[in-house]
Amino acid sequence: MTNNHSAKTLGGLFVVIDGPDGVGKSTQIENVKRQLQGLGYHVTASREPGGTSIGETVRRLVKDNKNLPPWCELHLIQGARIDHINALIIPALQRNEIVLLDRFTPSTLVYQGVVRGIGVDEVASIIHRSSPNIEPDVIFILDAQTPQTGFEFSSGDSFEHQGMPIWRTVRQAYLELATRFGWTVVTADRPKDLVTENLVKLIADRLNFRSLSAHESAVH
Repeated sequence: MTNNHSAKTLGGLFVVIDGPDGVGKSTQIENVKRQLQGLGYHVTASREPGGTSIGETVRRLVKDNKNLPPWCELHLIQGARIDHINALIIPALQRNEIVLLDRFTPSTLVYQGVVRGIGVDEVASIIHRSSPNIEPDVIFILDAQTPQTGFEFSSGDSFEHQGMPIWRTVRQAYLELATRFGWTVVTADRPKDLVTENLVKLIADRLNFRSLSAHESAVH
């Protein structure tokens, strides 16, 4: 059973920034949050897995166990997501805030669906059947030809320890699924401040469209 919620009816703006490891997602979340707050918006930033005590526990479990079975991994992540949506995301949207999320369903489709071999359609079906009925207003996929300078592949992470071959597979999967699902690809192979500027502009465009649509609805 799912809750009948959507970002558009709750208010606020639900923004996801996703993509392969090492393309600057966490940095951009912080930079975009700071700029939006400077413009007077109330912003809640979070990450997946994470955002709640359950989510952070699942994050540690998944990252520290390279041999976790794919289906177990998927259900742990999806369970943490349900808690995250209900405990943090929906309340923030109900307060009319902008929610900036570091990873969401695109990561699950790529890592569990493609890399771990469960299958994109199977993962998408599980997400659809078990998640509260809420969709992001926009999903940005940060894309780069290679990881940023200084990024190191971890020896313990279930994916990062596999190095560049798996990174290229992940990147290609993001690009292919972005075309399939209509995600917005943002080039991250440029100075960080320019990437931030681009993201803030794209989000502002969404906010302006939302305000215009609300005004037109009120008039009619």
